[in-house]
Amino acid sequence: MAAKQVQHGSNYGLMPAKMSQLILKRSYKGGNLVWVEPKECKTLQAYYFSRYFGVTLWQDWVKGRVQNDRKMTLASGHVHHFLGRPMDNNTFRQALALEPQHNTTWITNLAGLNLWKDKHNRKPNGDLHIQLLLQFHDAL
Repeated sequence: MAAKQVQHGSNYGLMPAKMSQLILKRSYKGGNLVWVEPKECKTLQAYYFSRYFGVTLWQDWVKGRVQNDRKMTLASGHVHHFLGRPMDNNTFRQALALEPQHNTTWITNLAGLNLWKDKHNRKPNGDLHIQLLLQFHDAL
């Protein structure tokens, strides 16, 4: 559980001290307290970044978009303009979360649209073989 939270937190710019707090807070829900010291979170984060060095390259690219362009073009073609302070860490962390969240939602919506338009998903009377019952953010 802790390693996964370090990984996800690292992707979005979370620092070791806050990581440690969140791991402890989230472990309350499971009934078994888990305490990972910030020093250990920092070590796990360093291992993660050294194994997946592309994460830090992507983060640097995002930081450049925020600080220099104040906008980012996403896979769907949508252009997001950052209104926050370009050097503020909160603006940077929001930018890190933007692309994965946007792309996940866009792909899920595209999958639903493709199911709707697919001629092989239609019965002779026009009804759908696979009916879309619920679409929610990143689930279809």
